[in-house]
Order: sequence, then structure tokens, then C-alpha cells
Amino acid sequence: MFDSETYEPFEEILFMCGATMRRVSRNPALCLVAVVLLGVCAGFPAPAYGRAFYVGNSGSDLNSGRSPSSPWKTLRKVNSTVLEPGDVVYLERGSLWRETLVIDGSGAEDAPITITAYGSGDPPTISGADIVRGWVQYSGAVYKAPLSENPGNVYIDNAVGWGLNESRSLSSMPPGTWYWDGSHLFVRLADGSNPTDHIVEAAVRDKAVSADNRSYIVIDHIRTTRTGCWAISMISQNPSRNVGSVIRDNIVTQNGTNLIDTGRYCNAIYINYATSPTVEGNRVSYAGGHNAINVQQATNIRILNNDVSEWNHNGIDTKMSEGILYHGNTAHDAPHGNGIYSEQSSNITVESNTIYNIGGVTNGNSNGIHFEPCGGPITIRSNSISNTFGGIYLRAPATVEANSISTRSGLSLTKR
Repeated sequence: MFDSETYEPFEEILFMCGATMRRVSRNPALCLVAVVLLGVCAGFPAPAYGRAFYVGNSGSDLNSGRSPSSPWKTLRKVNSTVLEPGDVVYLERGSLWRETLVIDGSGAEDAPITITAYGSGDPPTISGADIVRGWVQYSGAVYKAPLSENPGNVYIDNAVGWGLNESRSLSSMPPGTWYWDGSHLFVRLADGSNPTDHIVEAAVRDKAVSADNRSYIVIDHIRTTRTGCWAISMISQNPSRNVGSVIRDNIVTQNGTNLIDTGRYCNAIYINYATSPTVEGNRVSYAGGHNAINVQQATNIRILNNDVSEWNHNGIDTKMSEGILYHGNTAHDAPHGNGIYSEQSSNITVESNTIYNIGGVTNGNSNGIHFEPCGGPITIRSNSISNTFGGIYLRAPATVEANSISTRSGLSLTKR
């Protein structure tokens, strides 16, 4: 019916509802198609095509943001945009933002809102920390600089790890500590050097990515670092629920506090009041404040192929949930806590996970898999657990089979 010239502007017709028909009117054949499409638009749901937005450090918020050659610059610009089903926000690899990405809008079952990466190089990084400047000597090896916001933690240079320890007193600050008095940050570096000669970062933003009270959100291939509490949060309020969201293939490191749990429940990846969430392929390390991954008050949970290490409380933790699959995860190298933990949950399968190097020699709360009271059915099979204090600790009936367990205490299976 149509020749190649007729098809050339066909994409434009797809966006004609409520728009101009000037180009279409020059072609009688396209006018016929336009009439049909306008009828569809008037009487039937339109397909969700979605929009693409690009953001990079080399961009400008005055740009259109609609192509890699005209990207926005800030996450603030994204935050001010109401996202729609099918929209994709592309963050440029190699870029760093000292902001919080706050997603405004929900996707749909067949058209999620996606936050992902584009370009080449390192993953796009969202940091919860600001660089602290203006250092002056306070006393001896203790220096101070203005800081109006309470930091969750303080980090020096590009070092991996927990960051500095928080001192409880300004009058007695050991080496390698920080203290905040409400208006100034005080640090005493481990080697006694002047912080002016270093990059000192204070974790002043609680979150890197917030999709709270949203549904059908996909967050993948993003790096988050040095947040004051959570890193990626999907926190909903009962009775509303987060539905069908996915957190996958992200690098999440250095969130929350140091090894001290302040009670703020600062899980690195945190989902609650959710239906069918998926947490897959993420690498989470130095999860201060609480758990590396926590999902609770949820149904049909899939926690797959994540690598978690150096957490403050538990590696992967679920509570008050039903229908949980832990598969292919690795939980390792943490000072205490359990690799996989659940309580007040039911219908749980834990299979093909690897858990090792957790806790000290006598730490009795460092088990590979630990279940407090839960309902059935529970199946624990084909997991590998080594160099933990205990192997599998159960306060719930479960089917346990084909696991490889080697513990420091010699306890492979404990039932209470």
C-alpha cells in the first residue's frame, strides 16, 4: 500500500495524538493512517513508548537531555522531571555526582522506569559525600574545618574500607578518628598528617538513589558510594506497596556508619512493603549501619547472584515476608553477623549460595545461614559454608540437604 517514501516519516505519526499534522497533510496516504491512529488514540490505550534522557558531567541543564550529544549535567534536573512508564535515564560512565537521585514517577508492568549507564569507562557514580575544606589546626594532630551537616562517616582519599572511626569525645581523639560538634568536623589522621594534604570526604547525604513509594523501577549498572545511611532505597509506607522493581548489577560500597550500629537501620540496599522485587547481581561492600541487603514486608522476593562482604549486621536479611528465593549469592569476609538471615517469614528456598570467612573465633552470632522463627515450607540445599562460627542455625522446621559445611566451632546444623 505504501512505498518507501511513505514510510520515511512514519515514526512521527506515532506521536501525533495532540500534535501537529502539518507534515502528514502533504501525503494523502499518511492522512489515512493518521485518521486511523487518531481514532485509536481517542478510544483505546496507546502503547508506552517512553522517553530517553541523558545525563553527564560534561552536559548542561540547559540542554534538551534527549540525546548523548545534548545531555543534562545534574541529577537535580532529573529529580525535577516527572518520569513516565517506559522512560530511561542514562547516566554517563565516568561521571560523578555529589547529589541524591530521587525518582519522581512510577513505571508500569510492561514499561518500567529504568536508571542505567551509557558510554564507556567506569560506572557512573553517585556519592553521598562532600569534600571538606578549610582545615586549621585545633590542637596537636587534631584539625578542624567548617561542616554544618552531621556526617554518617568520614573517608580519607580514595581508600576502600570503613573510613575513620567516630570518636565519642573531642577531648580524647585517638589517631584515625573524627568528631562533629554541630558546626565543625574534627579529624585526627592515623599518621598525624595535616588533612589539607588529603581529600577528606564527609558522608552528608543519607541516600544515593531513592525510589521510595514508587513501582516498576529498574536500577542497574550504577555505582553508589559514601552515603550517610542507605545507598539504594525503595521504602514504601503501608498500605502502599512497591511493585515489580529491580535492583541489579550495581556496585554499592561504603554506606552508613563504621562498625558501630547507631540504630538507624541503614541497610545498603533496602526494600520494604513490596511485591515481586528482584535484587540481582549487585556487589555490596562495607555496609555500615546494618545489613548489606534487606527486604522486608514483601512477597515473591528474588535475591539472586549478589556478592556481599564487610557488613555491619547481616549479609542478606529478610523479615516478615513470604515467598523468598536466595540463589547463587556469595556472602563473605565480614567481622560478625550471619551470611543469610530470615525471621517471621515463610515459603523460603536457599540454594546454591556460597558463604565464608564470617566473624571471629568465638563469635556465636556468625552463622552461614540463620533462621529465627519462620513458617514453612523452608528448603536449604546445595549451599557451601566455610570458616564461619556456626553452619546452619534453625529455629524453624526445614528441609536441609546436600550442603557442604565446615565451621570453626564444628557446629554444622543447630536446631532450637
